[in-house]
Amino acid sequence: MIAYLSGAMEHVADEGAGWRSDMAQWLKSELGHDVIDPVITSQALVEKNNAQDYRDWKTSDPIRFVEFVRKAINLDVE
Repeated sequence: MIAYLSGAMEHVADEGAGWRSDMAQWLKSELGHDVIDPVITSQALVEKNNAQDYRDWKTSDPIRFVEFVRKAINLDVE
């Protein structure tokens, strides 16, 4: 089984990486499940697209922000 570790990322300092790491370890050790961690996939997407300031784009460049978020969504559904 594969678990998708969904949950709030935007308003949390570590984007929820802490609880996701703990949960991923528990799911693997106790249940043998793999996980999809959106923190890890979004970090890779940010680096690939040089988008470290993507949250600022909400106000400074909304079209660019939407395009970037669409890329993140597409990663999740592929």
